[in-house]
Amino acid sequence: MPKSVFATANADHVIFAAEYEASCICKLQHDIAREATKRFAENDFENAWKALSDDRRQEIVLEGIYRTMCIPDMEERRKYCPDSSLENLTSRGGEEYLRMLKCLLPSNLDALPTVPLEIPHTFVDRIFTPTEEELQYPGCKTFFRSMKNSRTYALSTVIWNILLTFYGIEETQQPIRPDRGRFIHTEGLSKSATREIVREHNEQRKLIPNACSFCGLSEDRLPAGRKLQACSKCRQLNRRMFYCSKECQTKDWKLGSPRPHKLICGKPLTEDNMPKATPAGAAKTASGIPDPDPGFTRSPALLHQISLLSDNPRIDYVIVRPYPEPDQGICLADAMGSLMFKVVRNRALKSGDRQAVNAIYKMLIPSMDKTRLPRSMLCKQLELEFGHRVEEDPDAAGPSVDHSEAPFTKEELEQAMEDLDI
Repeated sequence: MPKSVFATANADHVIFAAEYEASCICKLQHDIAREATKRFAENDFENAWKALSDDRRQEIVLEGIYRTMCIPDMEERRKYCPDSSLENLTSRGGEEYLRMLKCLLPSNLDALPTVPLEIPHTFVDRIFTPTEEELQYPGCKTFFRSMKNSRTYALSTVIWNILLTFYGIEETQQPIRPDRGRFIHTEGLSKSATREIVREHNEQRKLIPNACSFCGLSEDRLPAGRKLQACSKCRQLNRRMFYCSKECQTKDWKLGSPRPHKLICGKPLTEDNMPKATPAGAAKTASGIPDPDPGFTRSPALLHQISLLSDNPRIDYVIVRPYPEPDQGICLADAMGSLMFKVVRNRALKSGDRQAVNAIYKMLIPSMDKTRLPRSMLCKQLELEFGHRVEEDPDAAGPSVDHSEAPFTKEELEQAMEDLDI
């Protein structure tokens, strides 16, 4: 890559624009993850998607691509997404789309990510990896980051629109406004060709209104007579930083993601002095939920369960029911039974241990019977969450658990007792 290309990225407003784009992509992916895991858990989306006929799956994917391409500037970004083709997204009986969707699911649904999740692609990844020589040029890191942002934004939006199309949902999507003159390559072109490219770029920018940097509300959706207000200090540095209200400006100042705005407001940025991402509002985490073991990947349905437990820390487990039926939270009344349940539950959440999953089933049966929910519902849910088939047991009726094969450890008991304030 010519050194002159990187020079255009070595400017404060370009570095800031790349940071802002990444923040918007993180918010989009957060929405995707919350909705997708819910659909995996409540509607068994994975099997429903694979059960589609090839023709119907193609119709849905085409509609998702079409919706995405209707967004200004998206066709330009999609050139970095060879894997966004109809052929690829419908390949392997729908498995490829599911694989790509799962790449956008973080390990913690309650934390707004600070770095966009990327979908790997062997050829594209090789192009987007700078050489040792290129890394010596100022602006190199920002240039490649912007290219990755474009790919990740376009591909995430295609995947999101396919999911929305599947469920018959229409959504007004606010595009990310590109930076003025973003990496327009004019080297070797005539003056007239250069002017035409710049004109087309600026025409595209005019189609995309500015939006609040905190809540994302675009200027064209504000009440009549109201306009977005620019951050005065950032405007002096040619940055696009707007707010729809004093409230949003205050929140972004203190709680902005991936870092509070007070850390960068009016301060010239370089690739080496960007403050570390320190989002306020740390993730809610269900008390005592362990991190997964290396090699154990939590399913989308299990991620949804953990998110529900995080929102309701007093509940031992949540029975997920298809929309519009309300979910059923279960609390074990017996203190010792609750202690034992938390141990086996956390063991299952940590490693997917089959014996622990079977124990969860047996310990929840009395509560299922009391609420008159079918045991088969719990069997199916646990299979979606852990990938283990749990056989419905008509004789299971109590909280006792045989843990002789894998005795509870001291650490497991202490953690469970701490959770229960024992």
